[in-house]
Amino acid sequence: MPIIRLGRERESLTYTGEAFKSAVRQYLESLGYSQTTDSYIEGHLQDMVFVNRDVDPGRLFYVEAKATKVSLRQKDFCSELIRYLFLWLRTTRENRFKFLMFIQEESNFVWWKAIFGDEIDETSLKEWIVENKGLLSDEKRLEFEKYPWNEILVFFRETYVYIGPAYRLEIAAEEKRKTSALSPPRKAKSLLEESERRNILINEKCELVSNLLRIELPEYITTIKTKFKDPAEIWGSFNHPFKLEGKILYTFCPPDNSLLNGIALGEPETFETQTLMSSNPQRLVTLINYHLNKILRFRGMRKYRDIHFFEPFYDEDKIADRYIDANNRKPRRVARPIFDNKNNSKLNYVFHSAVKVNAKIFWDHFYVQISPVRHYTSDGRIPIEGENRDRLDRGFRNPLYNRNSTYLSKIKFWKYYLFERESEDQSMNCWFKRFKFGDFESIGVLGIPQSLDKEQRSLSEYGDGNDS
Repeated sequence: MPIIRLGRERESLTYTGEAFKSAVRQYLESLGYSQTTDSYIEGHLQDMVFVNRDVDPGRLFYVEAKATKVSLRQKDFCSELIRYLFLWLRTTRENRFKFLMFIQEESNFVWWKAIFGDEIDETSLKEWIVENKGLLSDEKRLEFEKYPWNEILVFFRETYVYIGPAYRLEIAAEEKRKTSALSPPRKAKSLLEESERRNILINEKCELVSNLLRIELPEYITTIKTKFKDPAEIWGSFNHPFKLEGKILYTFCPPDNSLLNGIALGEPETFETQTLMSSNPQRLVTLINYHLNKILRFRGMRKYRDIHFFEPFYDEDKIADRYIDANNRKPRRVARPIFDNKNNSKLNYVFHSAVKVNAKIFWDHFYVQISPVRHYTSDGRIPIEGENRDRLDRGFRNPLYNRNSTYLSKIKFWKYYLFERESEDQSMNCWFKRFKFGDFESIGVLGIPQSLDKEQRSLSEYGDGNDS
């Protein structure tokens, strides 16, 4: 990577380290970087850590600032640099940081250019590595020697070195602030203005449709004492969803159902559902969620935490899109394998149009909350989590699709597929039909929010990239 020289005039070397770091901070913020941590506070190896959504979303930028004249022969500096290199090498490729160095003045610019310039002198770099790898502990040095030379070259090629006194950084930062749209103050002001503009309502009547689906429960709940403690033992002879607490089983199954005879100790007892809502609403919500989870499982969905999704279609060793019935319309795609552009046979990941379904109590009524979500797996089953998941998700946050009409279409689809469509499994129908699902709760209001133009950026894109 290039070496950037910010002026050639010399300045007193007594400028303190923290003051120099402050100038570096101002310069990077003028370019759109935002600081996350500082060695003065956290006490870590790197002087400062920054992020920059516009340059490389999700990537960390480690910054080293030296308010002195620096030589690539100084042992203390070389020790820090070799530790940065070792830390970078042992980090997984997708999580590796970008390294930026700011120094007030360099000693022997030819040597700096040979190691960090546009055209790296590999002979000089190998000489520097041999001289300084011994500064690592014996254990780390042995591990360091296992890394290939090509990866070491990448670290030095991608490192930026800024050379210049503090006042040059401050002048450059001030000039950047005047014109750069990436600087945090300008971005914040732009976001504020855009938020205020979009918050202005259009003075018209409209109806807000929620994702809360009305549900009417069976009037009575049955409780029985059972000899079983493990739910798996009960499922063999009792196919109604239930909640087991100790040896007490709660279910919406009618007390006269013959299936209860095989698991009950004594006579079943019944009480009104409304009574449980008043005395222990959380237990009731849990019982309803057991039924909802069973419904989704009968519909063929897998569950990961609170997300339900369909697997892609498997045919021997091939994997393909999965489509499901969408209420007499064209089938809806719910699982989409994404292959490598260069090698169509290599699977990168699978995108799932998934859903969260939970029971809720609002305004003394029961609801099913339906929330369409995006889900990602490595092979159709194993979930992708953390930063890798966030990085994939950023590619699907498109205002073209993230619109009210699209979201409403999705929740109506899930309502039909999960709660209106006939089931071929009679063991499900025997209890599923006892639940009555209504329509989505809506409310009439005066004032319509402005619609987002298809080509317009959503406000979430101004954030840190972790919104979903």
